[in-house]
Amino acid sequence: MSLELAIKLLNKEIPDIKNSEILMMGDSINRDLKPAVKLGLRTAVAKNGQISKENGTVDYELENINDLIKIV
Repeated sequence: MSLELAIKLLNKEIPDIKNSEILMMGDSINRDLKPAVKLGLRTAVAKNGQISKENGTVDYELENINDLIKIV
């Protein structure tokens, strides 16, 4: 399922939700998060102990899953 389709389905279930209230988390800036940025979603990259060499801007960088608690 594409990210755009998933957002459309979510908007049907929760009509008042704004894209800026949705957090997309992924481990690839290029594959997972750049499409989310284009849709106006907040973004978090899971570094998994690695330093990302991909270019791009994300809202949050997560060292581990516990970091997610701080942002939601």
